[in-house]
This record gives sequence, C-alpha cells and structure tokens, in this order.
Amino acid sequence: SITRPKTRLYGNVLIEPDGAGNSQMVHYGGDSGDSGDSGNESIYRKGTLYFYHNTVVSTRDGNTTLVRLSTNDEHADIRNNILYATAGGDYLAILNRAGIAELRNNWISAGWVPAHGSLSGSLNDQDNLVGTEPGFANAAAQDFSLAQGSPAVDEAVSLVTAALSQPVLRQYVKHARSEIRSQSGQPDLGAFERCPQSECAMLFDNGFE
Repeated sequence: SITRPKTRLYGNVLIEPDGAGNSQMVHYGGDSGDSGDSGNESIYRKGTLYFYHNTVVSTRDGNTTLVRLSTNDEHADIRNNILYATAGGDYLAILNRAGIAELRNNWISAGWVPAHGSLSGSLNDQDNLVGTEPGFANAAAQDFSLAQGSPAVDEAVSLVTAALSQPVLRQYVKHARSEIRSQSGQPDLGAFERCPQSECAMLFDNGFE
C-alpha cells in the first residue's frame, strides 16, 4: 500500500492584506514550472494537508482563496479554524478549483463559497459556524485573540488521528514570541485560547507557565 504524505499546518495567524498580489493563502501540492518540474504532476505531493486551529484574516477588497490544492490527488482536512474576510463571505472561497477537502467545525464568514469559479474537486461541508464577526479582542490593532462572548469560544472538536500527533500547545505573542496555550473548558476555535484570568492563574500555579 502507498502511504500518503502528511503535512500539518496549525496554530498560526495568517493575514492576507489588501493589495497583495496572490489571493491564494496556502498552496499545497506542486507548481507548474515554478520550481523546475515543468508541471510534472507525477512528482507532486499527493498527500493530505491537516489545517487546524489557525486564525485566518483577509482584508482584501477582492476575492480570497484559502487553499489551492494542485490536483484532485491532494486532500485537505480543515477544522477548528477561524476564517474571516472583512469584505464579506462572498469574497472568501475555500478551494481554488481542484482537490478534495473536508471542511468541519470552523467559524467562517457568512456567504463563503466553495470556489470562485468551477470546482473540479469536492468539498464536504459539515458543522461549520457562520457569522459576520468572529469576536476578536481588537481586530483594528491586529489583536486576534477572542473577546468575551465570541462565538468561537469552546467550539472546537476532536482532531483526526493524523493531527493528534501534533497538538496545539503554544500560541502566538506579538512579535516573534509564543506562550503556553492554556485550556479553559472545551478548546476554542482558531489560534488563541480565551482563558479568564482566574482560571489562567490556576493553570500557571500548577506549572503550565
């Protein structure tokens, strides 16, 4: 049997600014000639991208695509993320055209589309939350931690086995730093865990600092 390559992308804050040249935030599989392969799909990755507990923010006025999978031999398991487009969900596509994707238990801007054009692959959409605002603490200051009352709090589900080997143990601290990602109740969606001060203090006192 053939073992499919596994790639894990998790715990990141990914920002797509307005005016950026490429509207695709993640590209997985292979390039057509960009790296000397001349579009030889036989040497593409043909694996699965596990994309979990990321906070994705697009401030583009135009279209944004979350993941470009090169062929239908590339798969993506996308869960427990926050996927937010300030222009509105109808400007946010999950796939470019090809690929097989499982989209489960994310918070996504309402009105999102599977692809901006025709979809030659497939997208399985299950148990996702939609809305207009994910409840960031201060989006204008690029503080994408979760405010009290955010719909993303306590909404994460269990990861698939292939992702469990790389759990999300730390979270981003601006700039170029990180801290322990504490847990308060059910894990939150996205790259940050909201932890009330009293509960965080208890966790720190027990050695999770």
